Amino acid sequence: MESRKQAREARLAGSMALALAGCAMELPTSDRILDERPLAIRVEALADPARAEVLPLERVRLRPWIVTPQGPLDAARVEQEFEPLWLACSLPPRVGLFGCLSSHLPLDAAAIPLCPEPDLAALDPAALADAAPPSPCRITPAPAAEPEYTIPIDPAFLIGGDVEVTMIAHRPGRGTSEGCLQALVSRADGISEDCLFANQRITIGPSSAIYQAAAALGITLGPPPPETEPDTHPRILNFTIDAYLGDRRIGTPVTLSQPGGTLELPPGVRLELTTQAPASDLQTFYTTGDAGVWDEQSEAYTGRWFCTWGTLASPQSDDPTSFNRWELVPDDQDTSEFPPGGRATLFYVLRDGRQGVTWWWFDVQVTASPE
Repeated sequence: MESRKQAREARLAGSMALALAGCAMELPTSDRILDERPLAIRVEALADPARAEVLPLERVRLRPWIVTPQGPLDAARVEQEFEPLWLACSLPPRVGLFGCLSSHLPLDAAAIPLCPEPDLAALDPAALADAAPPSPCRITPAPAAEPEYTIPIDPAFLIGGDVEVTMIAHRPGRGTSEGCLQALVSRADGISEDCLFANQRITIGPSSAIYQAAAALGITLGPPPPETEPDTHPRILNFTIDAYLGDRRIGTPVTLSQPGGTLELPPGVRLELTTQAPASDLQTFYTTGDAGVWDEQSEAYTGRWFCTWGTLASPQSDDPTSFNRWELVPDDQDTSEFPPGGRATLFYVLRDGRQGVTWWWFDVQVTASPE
């Protein structure tokens, strides 16, 4: 009996790892968008949406980026068609995503409380351990595409803890988000393909501010780190697209300064892509090392590329100026010689190595069929 239970939990853990990587089921290859898929969640401080790192009592907005073979979805469609639910969970230091929620399972979804608004006036520094919020808790009482959430007062933040947020949603016209939530938290056998899950870490900091707050409460945490600015989201300056048919360049290079543009090109074109993010945006930060020594670290960009049709040379890049090649010819996953509706979309997600993230996309309208 015990071995069957362990085997079932091992299968569930594997399913969760795939689901919470950003998609309910892993696609045939990671760069192909064949169905609805969340590619990122962006945490924005309401006081300054460029900030990805916040302190207790600050309010944030959670922005999921869900894309489909027809393109990205706006908040209104996400709200209406996906009805996302959100959980917050206190993430201990040095624990990976889903580590908090998984440690509390199994649960009854109906018993998960709403996240309370923190009350600074009620805080007793002498009983700080009692200030921990309920974990997990629901961020909103109803579906919300881009919910707001107030960072709680949690003693775990003093030792490097963060907040883990999880989005639970259903695919349009398939199942319910409450049903997906119950399946997730009850450790039900298998996860329905009707469900979508994604999660994100809300980093609490910067560490220098946490140490200052602890000192104000009379708590000594050891040698403080050097002062740093909060983690900010990266920026994409532009996309340059150079089109070739064989060895012949078609027109002149096009530079897009805003996401969401549309190019009209013939079939069989090869697009040489260049995207730029400022190297000056890469920040320095500090992590705890041995014997209380703070180690200086530097951010590094990681770009992920996705498309709805055609062939990408690479699914990722890692430089401030990144290059890729997108050929408007079918690969082994494409079921037709021509993109559905004559339109193909490229998506790009840029991360800074911490919790900063931004994204870009553009469409290509193929002007004629291969014939």
